[in-house]
Amino acid sequence: QAKLELEQRVAERTAALRQANDRLQTEIGDRKQAMEVLERQNLKSHLFAQIAFKIRQSLKLEEILQTTVAEVQQILGCDRAIVYRVFPNGTGRTIAEAVTPGYRRLLNWDFPEEIFPVEYQQLYGRGTVRAVADVQAAYGTATPCLWEFLQEWQVRAKLLVPILQNETLWGFVIAHQCGSTRQWTDDELDLMLQVSDRLSVALAHALLVEALGNSERRFRATF
Repeated sequence: QAKLELEQRVAERTAALRQANDRLQTEIGDRKQAMEVLERQNLKSHLFAQIAFKIRQSLKLEEILQTTVAEVQQILGCDRAIVYRVFPNGTGRTIAEAVTPGYRRLLNWDFPEEIFPVEYQQLYGRGTVRAVADVQAAYGTATPCLWEFLQEWQVRAKLLVPILQNETLWGFVIAHQCGSTRQWTDDELDLMLQVSDRLSVALAHALLVEALGNSERRFRATF
């Protein structure tokens, strides 16, 4: 009887310890998740502070864009972050880039209209975003020419958000994963959307400064 009672107490104590351990593991998981969220928020705040600082400091769009892609690449941990400019004739150019060493550079490359046809420009002009976890699965069969193009630039996954100016498509901020496929998270998509919004503000400021400069030059030329 004493042995049975001892075994029962041991079993009860073991069960209690197991429950306490489960609660502790849950608390550790919750705290770890909260710390990760806090870290992402801090990184976002740092990124947006850097963009705002560049706007106040110089209003030079090139510096603002380069700061942005460098910070985006660091925060997302992606292999390449770029700003892609879309011109009125449908062609485009990579005007800012941060890329991991070992992968091809796209900076200042000009691309034909086929990369973003008119119908796609209209779609993205309405604010459509595109998160592709596996470009081969997405394009390999449906649009093999696009898959071959992305393969040439070592792109395995991409996150693409349009930059709008006066409700018109100005360009894109794009993240590339080159070493592997990648499932993009809602937090990462939200980050890119906020980056796009701030770049729209920076672009508006830069265009305003340019317009004021042109006006001043015309004024001086008049006299």
